[in-house]
Parts: sequence; structure tokens; C-alpha cells
Amino acid sequence: GLTRGVSPLDMAAAYSAFDNQGVYIEPHVITKIVDQNGNTIVDVNPKKTIAMKEQTAYLMTDMLKTVVDSGTGTRAKMNRPVAGKTGTTQLPDKPIFNKVRGSSNKDAWFAGYTPELVGVVWMGYDEDVDDNGKPNYLKQVYGGQYPAKIWKYVMEKSLEGVPVTPFPQPPGIVSQAVDIKTGKLPSDLTPDGFIRNEIFAKNNVPTETSDVWVAASICSESKVIANDFCPTKVTGIFLNKTLAYANSVDAGLYLPASTCK
Repeated sequence: GLTRGVSPLDMAAAYSAFDNQGVYIEPHVITKIVDQNGNTIVDVNPKKTIAMKEQTAYLMTDMLKTVVDSGTGTRAKMNRPVAGKTGTTQLPDKPIFNKVRGSSNKDAWFAGYTPELVGVVWMGYDEDVDDNGKPNYLKQVYGGQYPAKIWKYVMEKSLEGVPVTPFPQPPGIVSQAVDIKTGKLPSDLTPDGFIRNEIFAKNNVPTETSDVWVAASICSESKVIANDFCPTKVTGIFLNKTLAYANSVDAGLYLPASTCK
């Protein structure tokens, strides 16, 4: 909610630090007041705080662009660069929500920005119950649905006629090919389909080589590890299941656990 919790203004101010190359600017409404003769009466100088390195802000923006390009925030996609994050808040642990828990939510958010503007959309109820004592909740509403669509509608109107520009890349950002299973440098065994270029702050480029891929001789008939008597063998590249990087999604990549009989 708003009375107890964070407001859309709070969220917009926080996300603006990513858009301002790491500088947090305290929200303000008035920037300047002048009289009828053009003399400045009030000139506001909002408080600025360096919240993070500009390289960190850019890396976060790059990740949040993926949310909009191919993640949960695709409904906010525009004809210009967009970075954003969807958010959904679960219902409070109160008995009044027991019957609707699982299919309903407390709040739905979309926080997003372009190189020019930051905006945040919140949907929800400030109070847990209405005037009649019935529970207030969002039924099957998520941040990537209506909040993202509302955000896009307002942003498109706000940026009409504004030239499309990229997010400015600061110095000290480099690109490096990595093994996507480990985030380390690819090894000679890393399959091409698991190598991807990622950006890093130049001082944080990985230096270790990936160690999760193994080569093994496989019996072409039984499809498990070959023994000395298998007439036809093929060499395969597999993911070592014993390492911490493995998970259920990778089941088809695992090194067979058995040997041909």
C-alpha cells in the first residue's frame, strides 16, 4: 500500500539513480520561480548523492533492458530503449485472505525508464478491507500486465516528438565472451551454444575458466558411457552433474551415470 510501505514517488526516485549514471537526486516539484520581469526569485538546487558507480548503473540498466526486451515486462516495449522491472506483492498473512490466496495479489508494480524519463505505476489498495469489511485484493493482476501497459501509454504520450537516443555508456565497460552455465571464461569444451558475450566493468571481467563440461566416450547403441568392448563409440560433451551449476533444466545435458553393459 501507500500509507504503510513505499510510494511510487519513492520508487521513481530510486530508479532514477540508474538513469542518472548512478546519481540519486532528491525528488522536487519546483525547479525555479521567476517574477513578471524574468527575475529569479527561487532557484532550487536539489540534493544529489552518488549512490553507485556509473559503470554499476549502466550494468543494471543493461540487465533491466532484458526484462523489457524478452522478460516479464515486454508489454512496456517501445520504439526506443526501455529498461524496467515488474513487481508483484503477495497478500498479507491474514485470515481474511485465506480463501483467495494463491490466485490474488496485494500490489502490482512496473518501474521503468528511458534515457529521458523515469516512471512508476502502482496498482493496489491502500487498505486491506473496504468500508463493508470485505477484503481488498488484485485478482490475477501482475506487474507485467496492466501496470506495464499503463506505463507504456503514458511514456509514449510524454515522449512524442522526442528523438530516440541510447542509454549513454560510460568509460570502463568492456565486452567478454563467457560460458553461460558458470559466468566464467569458456573452456575448450564449452559448446558454442553456451557461449555469450556479456558486458562488464573492466575490473570485474572473469579470469577463471569454466570447469563444468567434460568429454566422454559414449556407446552409440546404449547411449551411456562406453566400455572397452563397445563396437561403435562417439565422443560427446556433457555437463558434469556433480557440480553445483547443474539443475533440473539441464537434465538432457548431463554426463550419463551408467556404463554400457
